Amino acid sequence: MSQRLHRRQKILLAALRVFARRGFQRATLREVAQEAGIGKSTIYEYFHSKTHLFQELVEFLFRHLEKASYGAVDPNLPVPEQLCQILHSFADALVQAPFGSPEETLAITTDIFAESIRHGTVDLRPIYERDRATLAALLQKGLRNGEICTPLAPETLASLIVATLDGLLTQWLLWPEETNLHQQVEAFCRLLRDALRCPGE
Repeated sequence: MSQRLHRRQKILLAALRVFARRGFQRATLREVAQEAGIGKSTIYEYFHSKTHLFQELVEFLFRHLEKASYGAVDPNLPVPEQLCQILHSFADALVQAPFGSPEETLAITTDIFAESIRHGTVDLRPIYERDRATLAALLQKGLRNGEICTPLAPETLASLIVATLDGLLTQWLLWPEETNLHQQVEAFCRLLRDALRCPGE
């Protein structure tokens, strides 16, 4: 990683901690600079405003989750197993997240959704659309190859999978000590395998 990329990531991670503590609306770039151990003017070499920094932080976080979730999938596995690999990789990326504790993740996630809904500071729709499209393409492949059977359209099933992951994530963030994310993901995988099994298998 180049020095410039390293410093950019350092600023993003400092911003995450500050936004998690203070919220986007109350946080200042001066606080982010202090957290990162740099001068405020240095931030402007990478981000032209607090809003731009927040938007890039959101993209950074979700790209990390996407890469972790989809990057290690074995394309030679049956489609149901590929789906479960994605789900387990998603859980791994959250539990082992290098960008904060469950409490910080909860705080920043809440702020991201609040800013998206209330103020339009960030637009989460493209991120969800990417996830749904990737899952739908995999499900379509499984239908085409006869590996899965379902009366639902791939796009509908992909939306349901994303919604379930959102629910599991929320429960883990709210009750991290009581919620075993990996066990819940595995239970969901068993349901998916059964639901997608073709007659006669």
